[in-house]
Formats: sequence, C-alpha cells, structure tokens
Amino acid sequence: MPDNIFTIVGISLCMGLWLLAMIRVMIKASKNKRVSLQSDKAVVIDKHIVETFDKYSGNGKHKKYVIVFSVNGKKKSFYVSQLSYSGYRVNEKGTLKYKGDKLIAFQ
Repeated sequence: MPDNIFTIVGISLCMGLWLLAMIRVMIKASKNKRVSLQSDKAVVIDKHIVETFDKYSGNGKHKKYVIVFSVNGKKKSFYVSQLSYSGYRVNEKGTLKYKGDKLIAFQ
C-alpha cells in the first residue's frame, strides 16, 4: 500500500509541474501578442553561442545563438538563427525592431 501512495504522489507532482510549465508558456505567448512593435536606435554590443543539452540531437548538444544590443542604455538580448547570427557585427549601429522578446529586424 505505501508504494502505491508514493507512485500516486510522484505522478501528481509530475503532472503539476507539467501543468505549471504549460501555463508559463501560455502566459509568455499572451504577453508577446499584446506587446506592440518597438523601434529604437541600437548598437550590437555582444554576440555569443549558448550550448544546451538536447537528447534528440546526435551529440546531445544544442546551440542557441544570442545577439545582445544596447537600447537606450539597457541591454536587450535575442535568440536568432545561425544564419542571422553570422550577419551581425559587434559595434554595428542601426534601428532595432522587436516585439516582446522576438527580434523582428535590425537595419
């Protein structure tokens, strides 16, 4: 009988954590949808690659490409594709267009 209780508690805990994660994703998507398109002068101040674990990739690693801008004296970072990443240069100046945490354009 005690083993069944631990199984039920474990399953309930996993389901609860999964539910919280889904709620968090939905809240973030909702916030991004309500945010208006922003357009500001910006400078690329950094670019780097973050390696994370991915059990579905061949070597267990997944790369995320990050571009960091200075916008009105504040740092703003965005994940971009590998192709986009190679097109950015540190100290490059331009107009940054973004919506929430999604980079739309940098010209």
